[in-house]
Amino acid sequence: LDAKKREMGYSQENCGAAATSSSSKDNDASNSTKTSAPTMLHEIGGTPTSIVTDCQIEETVTQFFTNRMKTQQIQNVLLIPPDYTRYHSHSGVITRIVTDFLLQHNISFTILPALGTHAPMTATQIRSMFGDTLADMTPSPFVVHDWRNNVTTIGVVPSPIIAKATNNIVTDLEYPAQINNLCLDSKFDLVLSIGQVVPHEVTGMANYNKNLLVGAGGVDAINLSHYIGAIVGMETSMGRASNPLRDILEH
Repeated sequence: LDAKKREMGYSQENCGAAATSSSSKDNDASNSTKTSAPTMLHEIGGTPTSIVTDCQIEETVTQFFTNRMKTQQIQNVLLIPPDYTRYHSHSGVITRIVTDFLLQHNISFTILPALGTHAPMTATQIRSMFGDTLADMTPSPFVVHDWRNNVTTIGVVPSPIIAKATNNIVTDLEYPAQINNLCLDSKFDLVLSIGQVVPHEVTGMANYNKNLLVGAGGVDAINLSHYIGAIVGMETSMGRASNPLRDILEH
């Protein structure tokens, strides 16, 4: 589907019966592979020809928060979606669906777009990607990621691990695991990373901890991650779940 039409077309009023209108084949495939865990949502399903509808996303989000709130009091949430350079990831709509639920339940939230070292999103970009409701909120829920200053190094990956991951191409450097300070702020009951899982030339596959350690990371970590990606070569990483930089991030 055209991403712009999908972005503009999301409406809670359109959901309901439509959320269960996918084929029985798709439903059977989804139900047979869906798993659950006490503190993490695992939603696995679909086929190469399936389309995940906004209503299905809303159902999944509602189920996740409903289950989570049975065991955890949630009053304040930090959302980390990608920025405008990932507009077509559908993350804008997912963020709207999540914040719709939070607003209905009087849960506070802050939105920290994972800029990496990109320029901050403009007001026009925020409105286009995240919609009028969030763009018009006062005070704004959006915070600009300051990748130069507002980060904390939470750990270091030692050089022998770097050397092993890069097949001894990079042997004398340590990797600093840096993250935006908001991710460590105790006022947040939940940090929710929102994004797409697609091939990426540096980390192999986008999202997961890349959204936090690179998208919301610091200048040293971001620069080194892209240096490692360039040194080992795109051919060893693109579209691969296991690759040198991913092995480093998951250390």
